[in-house]
Amino acid sequence: MGFNFNRKKFSYGSNSILARDVPRGAAALDFPSVAAAGVATLTITVKGAAVGDDVVLSHRVVPTAGLRYSAWVSAADTVTVQVNNLTAGAVDAVSATIGVIVFKAY
Repeated sequence: MGFNFNRKKFSYGSNSILARDVPRGAAALDFPSVAAAGVATLTITVKGAAVGDDVVLSHRVVPTAGLRYSAWVSAADTVTVQVNNLTAGAVDAVSATIGVIVFKAY
């Protein structure tokens, strides 16, 4: 039996996932130059996101070499995207649209 993509809900752990349980958002982020071993953060507004929810981050372009990106819900309706410079020199991240998908915590 194949997977039915027309279903209205999916399972996540022991619970069902509905569209309202998976808020998403995207924003064009232009991080400043990040110093060697430094960190920079910017935020994306995602209506329905709550602290404790899980976040998946997606790049719409190839990320800049030497940088590691992470994301989390830092406040209601706000996802913080952080970039860590893993190199020994300053790196200017390419401006890019970053997408986030939030999975509601139960």
